[in-house]
Amino acid sequence: MPNWKSVNWLFVAGITTIAYVLGFVGWLGLDRILIYPTNNSLNEVGDFIAGVFSPLAFIWLVAAVLTQRQELTETRDQFEENQKIVDAQLKTINEQSELLKKQHILAEETAKKTYRLSLFEERYKIYRDFLAFGEKHQFVENLDTAYLEFNGLIQRAHFVFGKEICYWFEKISDAIYELIQLKQTPKVDGRFDDQTISGIRQVRSYLIDQFRLPIDQDRFYKSMRVSDD
Repeated sequence: MPNWKSVNWLFVAGITTIAYVLGFVGWLGLDRILIYPTNNSLNEVGDFIAGVFSPLAFIWLVAAVLTQRQELTETRDQFEENQKIVDAQLKTINEQSELLKKQHILAEETAKKTYRLSLFEERYKIYRDFLAFGEKHQFVENLDTAYLEFNGLIQRAHFVFGKEICYWFEKISDAIYELIQLKQTPKVDGRFDDQTISGIRQVRSYLIDQFRLPIDQDRFYKSMRVSDD
């Protein structure tokens, strides 16, 4: 079947016009056509010309309509093709957007897991340092060093633990400082008085218990849990 969309209707109209003119001239004869205006009135000549050129006008009108329709069809086809391209691009953009969204969610989840793991590791490290501190210091000598060392542990704890652990650490720090003050009490006859000795024993006992009693170490167990938020 011929592809009517590719037909040049103006060219067809031109060929038809030439064929019509040649046929008309061949039918009437060129000499009769040339002498017709001289032998007839203007009205008759006008009617003759109108009758001759009416089919040509109709042919060119049809050719113009078909050409315009052809252009409109091409424009519509081009629009549909462009619409398909736009739809394909939108689909690609939506797929890419969906992929980026999934990647963002995955990256966010990975960051959260990494953060939780890092936070747990730092808390566990402080827990180990806390136990090592208790084994290292028996709160008999080097109290000033122990006080400074434990205050450093408190500073680290403030970054990774909640208020409960930090408050507990501060109480231990206050007890070490109190023990230092008791150790600086003036002696009488080379020894502390009974009240000072009792106070030193009570504070030392409290400090040692903080690093030995499971009930207190359970505070770490509860605080080791890292929330998903």
